[in-house]
Amino acid sequence: MGSSCQALRQRLFECIQKSECFANNGGQGKKCLDRDAEGVPENCRTLQNAYANCRREMIDMRSRFRGPSA
Repeated sequence: MGSSCQALRQRLFECIQKSECFANNGGQGKKCLDRDAEGVPENCRTLQNAYANCRREMIDMRSRFRGPSA
């Protein structure tokens, strides 16, 4: 994985761990990444979208030449 997305991934992981969803599901963070999961703060959703965009840009050849947008 590219180092540019690693920081976002770590921040998303920490955010999900602190969420109400994580506590209610017995530490099952994967369930909290579903779009319709309850108990996930909006800032975690924002981080999830940013991480998805970062991963998408790593695959897109046009943005690979330009570099990360953020």
